[in-house]
Amino acid sequence: MKLIQLIKEMGKSDTVHLTDMNEAVAIDGEYTKSLSSHYKGKTALFETKQGTKKLIFSDYKTYFVMNARLAGFTVVVSDELFNQVSKTEKVQTIQMYNVQDEKHAEQLTEKMQQLVPETAQLDSFYATYKAGMEAKGMLIFMGAFLGLVFLLATGSVIYFKQLTEATADRERYVILQKIGVKKKEIKASIAKQIFFVFAMPLVIGIAHSTVALTALSNLAGLDLAMPVFISMCVYTVIYTIYYFLTVSSYSKIVMEQP
Repeated sequence: MKLIQLIKEMGKSDTVHLTDMNEAVAIDGEYTKSLSSHYKGKTALFETKQGTKKLIFSDYKTYFVMNARLAGFTVVVSDELFNQVSKTEKVQTIQMYNVQDEKHAEQLTEKMQQLVPETAQLDSFYATYKAGMEAKGMLIFMGAFLGLVFLLATGSVIYFKQLTEATADRERYVILQKIGVKKKEIKASIAKQIFFVFAMPLVIGIAHSTVALTALSNLAGLDLAMPVFISMCVYTVIYTIYYFLTVSSYSKIVMEQP
C-alpha cells in the first residue's frame, strides 16, 4: 500500500513530496516541540552494503502511519533511493488491515494470532491500546491513591490541631460570652480564623500543581487542562468539607457550658 493511501486511510488530507533522490521526510507520531528534533534541514547517515547514504530531511509529519510498536519512527525516501538500496539490503514487507471499531477488536485479534504463523510478527491496534490503557490506568490509580492519602492526612492534621487549640482557648470564649458577645458573632470569628488556616495550604497547593502540571504539559506535549481542573475541584471540595467540619467541632468545644 502506498504511503499516500495510508495517509488517506487515516482520514488525513496530506501529501508527501520528494524532489531529490537523497531527500527524505520524517514521520514521528511522538513528536513534541520541546524534546524532538527539528527535522527540516537536518541530515542523517545510514550504512548500506553499497556504502554510506546521506539523507536530507525536507519535512516531517507528526502522526503515525502504522502501529507505534511496529514502526514508531518512519523515514520516507524517494522511490529511486529505495529501489537502489533494496537490491542489496533485505526488504521487509508489512501487511496492514484497516479494522472498524478497533478499540473493541479483542476477538478479532485473538483469531488473527491463531491464524498467522509463529514466525510472523503480528501487531494490532487493540493489543497496543490495551497495553497502554493498563499501564496508564495503573499510574493514574497510584497517583490518585497517594494524592488522596496525603490530602486526607493534611486535612486531618489541620483538623486535630484546631481542635487542640479550641480546647486551650475555650476559657477565653467563655469570658467573651459572659461579657455579652453573641454566639453568632463568636461563630463568625471562628469561621474567619479557621478559614485562613485552610485557605493557605489550598492556595499554595493549587498554585504549585498549576505550575508543575503546566511544565509537564509543555514538556510532554499533552493537553492536561481538564485533568488539572478536575484535580483542583476535588482538592477544593475535600478541603471545604474539612473546613466546615472543623468550624462545627471548634464551635461546639468553645461554646460548651462548663
